[in-house]
Amino acid sequence: MSSLQIRVNQLTPSIGAEIEGLDLSKSLNDIELNRIYEILIEHQVVFIRNQELTPEIHLNFAKSFGDPEPPHPIHPKVEGYENIVELKNGPNNPPDTDCWHTDLTFRQNPPFTSILWAKKIPPVGGDTLWLSLCRAYETLPKGLKAELNNLKAVHDMGGFRNNFSIDETDGKKLNEAHQNIGSAIHNVIKTHPVSGRKLIFINESFTQHLIGMTPMESNRMLSYLFEHIERPDHQVRFRWSEKTLALWDNRSTSHYACSDYLNYHRVMHRVTIVNDRRI
Repeated sequence: MSSLQIRVNQLTPSIGAEIEGLDLSKSLNDIELNRIYEILIEHQVVFIRNQELTPEIHLNFAKSFGDPEPPHPIHPKVEGYENIVELKNGPNNPPDTDCWHTDLTFRQNPPFTSILWAKKIPPVGGDTLWLSLCRAYETLPKGLKAELNNLKAVHDMGGFRNNFSIDETDGKKLNEAHQNIGSAIHNVIKTHPVSGRKLIFINESFTQHLIGMTPMESNRMLSYLFEHIERPDHQVRFRWSEKTLALWDNRSTSHYACSDYLNYHRVMHRVTIVNDRRI
């Protein structure tokens, strides 16, 4: 397959693109993989529909971007593939996150990307939204950009602690998790390591406090920034179809999975990649 067959359909001015002309069940050459990477960097979240993926193909495609996240301590895995998380949600198992978030920012080094494949989707609902933290920075007032430039923020596991305490009375998993990945401090304004675009690196789920401010000052500023970041013109909303694959740049996006389908079932397979092997 020639990379010239790849077609890119931009979804919004701020974020998101669909790629056509790819069959991930066939071996891709370096030119094609590098082109997918370039599209990801430019558009921040990329969707590829109608992909027949076995777990092995899914995992190998993900590895072309970097090293997989170690096995998740809580979420179930695809049988025989400990690096592929199976997210099964429905009436008796709602999702564990119901607000905007950037994955695992309570770590000092959050992951680069996730590759999510839709195995089963509900007949209606279950959309996922992504937003561009780069575009959110670019639309800030000039004076506020300067004010935020030297600020740092505390990111913490927050409510994710509850995920580690299910069926645990002694808190062992919780204590181990918090010791290893419980909290981190990040610059509020970061520069993307590849594109060079500046971005606002905070999110509702895990950003707790702006260092150097009183709690009231911090809460007021974070509330303003969350409202600004989550403006509709910074977003793309994606309607899934079965066998669609999405990959997003976790360094410059937040996402929100709508839980409006819980009369039905939704099954997704996810591989998270910790590092960007191209830098």
